[in-house]
Amino acid sequence: MGRSLAPRPTPIDGDKSLTGEERDAIAESLVGAWPEGNRHAVALGVAGMLAKAGVREEEAKAIVEHAAVLAGDDEPGDRATAVRTSYERVRSGLPARGFMGLRGLIPTETLAFLDAMLQPLRDASVPSLKVPAVHALPHDTNWDAPLTPEGEALLLASYIDPVSPDYAPPPEVCFRGWFAEYRALMAPTTEAPDAFHLGASLALVGAMLGRRVWTANGDVLYPSLYVLIVGPTGSARKDTAMGRAFKTMPKAAPRFYPDMRPRGPEFAMLYDLTSSESLVEWLSNEPSTVLYQSELSMMVRRGRRETTSTILPQMIRLWDCPDRLDLLSRTKGQAATAERPFVTMIAATTPDTLAADMSDADIASGFGNRLLIFGGNGKEANPNPPAVDMVRAGDLMDLLRDTVEAAYPERDPDGYEFTKTPAAEERFAAWYRDFHVWPHANDQERGMAQRLGANAHKLAVIYAASAGHARIEDGDLEAALALVGWHWDYARTEARRWGQDQEARVEATIAKRLRRGPAHRTVLRDLVGEAIPVRIVNTVIKQMHEGMQIDLDPVGNVAKRPGVTA
Repeated sequence: MGRSLAPRPTPIDGDKSLTGEERDAIAESLVGAWPEGNRHAVALGVAGMLAKAGVREEEAKAIVEHAAVLAGDDEPGDRATAVRTSYERVRSGLPARGFMGLRGLIPTETLAFLDAMLQPLRDASVPSLKVPAVHALPHDTNWDAPLTPEGEALLLASYIDPVSPDYAPPPEVCFRGWFAEYRALMAPTTEAPDAFHLGASLALVGAMLGRRVWTANGDVLYPSLYVLIVGPTGSARKDTAMGRAFKTMPKAAPRFYPDMRPRGPEFAMLYDLTSSESLVEWLSNEPSTVLYQSELSMMVRRGRRETTSTILPQMIRLWDCPDRLDLLSRTKGQAATAERPFVTMIAATTPDTLAADMSDADIASGFGNRLLIFGGNGKEANPNPPAVDMVRAGDLMDLLRDTVEAAYPERDPDGYEFTKTPAAEERFAAWYRDFHVWPHANDQERGMAQRLGANAHKLAVIYAASAGHARIEDGDLEAALALVGWHWDYARTEARRWGQDQEARVEATIAKRLRRGPAHRTVLRDLVGEAIPVRIVNTVIKQMHEGMQIDLDPVGNVAKRPGVTA
């Protein structure tokens, strides 16, 4: 197999300089924002802001150390380490604390001062963008009038970003070893984004491993994942990416095809989940199963019905891989038992459908925070994609099979326990201390974060086992932590829309888009999606205008009103 030609992350410039007065002013502003118990987190956040603004690392180190001395901090060495950590993460394309990470940790006025001090440096790196002037629209405007020729010309010439939500690609470090080869094989064959291939391939490898391997972090954790692919209808190719992993790849290695009962890791495919009783009955015969849901909405909505309300609670239990699952059938009047079940879920949905289907209760119950969300938009048009090279696909499956069976033979019915190397132990401890002081906007967000550490361990096991490692190495854990950090950046934002009514979700979507710049109202309609009637979108835009949240011009351009922070 050839090596993956995936691009590496672009390093930060790190070539901008502050004056001595500016450095002193930043350090002095932090004296009252250096609380004992949160100093490490504050140092990470300040360093992250400086790194993202392009400030030289040595200058950032001097600023943070100066602030520590002025604040009477007796651990300036640790603060210097925090600077190095933040700069290394930014250089590697990994998530790093910054402005958002400091919210709730330091006074608002201090954060605003830091942001203002660094804004000129950021502006020097970002090209200016001209946008059409936007004027207030009279309240008696005909909201359903067709677009005028002038408006159509402005629409084409003005600053209009793609209408789909923002999805940053996963950090490059997540495409590690076998997963880089998988991406290189599948990416040319479809317009699906790399994020979808990553999520599907991680779920595939986890399903193939089953109970053969595990690790412990308070509780026993097996590599069972609940992967949710999120993107717009059609163009994102969600089901295509899922099918590449769970239909194409098994066909390339018949020993793993469910109907042929292979030796070694195996799984059955379940496409329709009608009730918790049917699930347990299925698992009693097929304990290792992949639940393949082209639309998550069907399962979630069934879980809302009184007669099938135990579906989601059972899925919550199965994520933990219990030794035994019992359920009394309402229809047959007898108990069904599944011994040592292992369930992987791969599902897809759109952002708006997810927001409509999920609720605060799904977070409180623990279902929402067990999901690993992989968001993305379709790539550029690919009118003549090549077919999947089935020989290479078979080679990849053979490589994985041979690696797993050689490193973790099924002699022990309890499976192979992965422990961490000392470097990985230290890396996770540092991440956890940082995670422990993460600020959260509300209890809902705090609840969504609860299983990030557990999912990181599951992912680390998958990365380690795919490479045949004897222990979870630092690189395995780094990839896992980078992935849960990337997932969290998106999940924490989207979860705020869960359970909102239609008008509230439309308003939140429009406000988020307008923070990036003006857009035409037709673009906003497309962004909201076909699931919500146009009249509701028009009503919300009108209410936002009347509420002085937005400005509009006669041809339909919409912009956030200056001074509005929502």
